[in-house]
Amino acid sequence: MSHLPIILILSITLALLICNFKIRCKLDKQNKTLQKDGFNSQAIYQRMKKQNSSRATLSKMDFNKPMLEVLKQLSQNSSKTLNVGRASIWRYSHNKDELQCLNLYEQEPDTHTQKGILSVESYPKYFKAMEVDRILNINNARTDVRTHEFLEDYLKPLNIYSMLDLPILINNEVYGVLCFEQIGEPRVWREDEIGYGTSIADLIALAIES
Repeated sequence: MSHLPIILILSITLALLICNFKIRCKLDKQNKTLQKDGFNSQAIYQRMKKQNSSRATLSKMDFNKPMLEVLKQLSQNSSKTLNVGRASIWRYSHNKDELQCLNLYEQEPDTHTQKGILSVESYPKYFKAMEVDRILNINNARTDVRTHEFLEDYLKPLNIYSMLDLPILINNEVYGVLCFEQIGEPRVWREDEIGYGTSIADLIALAIES
């Protein structure tokens, strides 16, 4: 009987050690997840510092230059700021049934192109989503109902997984779309990234109006 208190103490101590170990493992896992997702304060600070620097640089551009040159600079700078593989600028047709690419910047192989047309006939759900939602922050474009129709002839061939599409507004009317596309793996778009993208769309509108 004299050994019971010692056994009890050892049992409690062991239980506490196991509990502490489980808590530590859980906290380590949560911390790794937060760091991976970019929720730690240092990551947020670095992202926003980079975004603010980009805004400052682009806002000082000469908007009287040829429009294509301005659009190239806006798409390239914003692509590198968000570290995203593709950034493109699109213009709606008069009756909003087509989107024409004004400029596409691809980090690999560091090129600009001005070709491509998307039609409402081919992608009705996407056009409807842009009309209703305005901003599409899609983490997995391959499974999202709004962009799944791009899967076989656009997303898979170009290795695109995530899309962030924002409206370009001129005089409160939707002129076109600014599209960021993540290559290689899905991506969660952060609020600060969406806000940054919106500010770039505003600069594009300014360039087009100039």
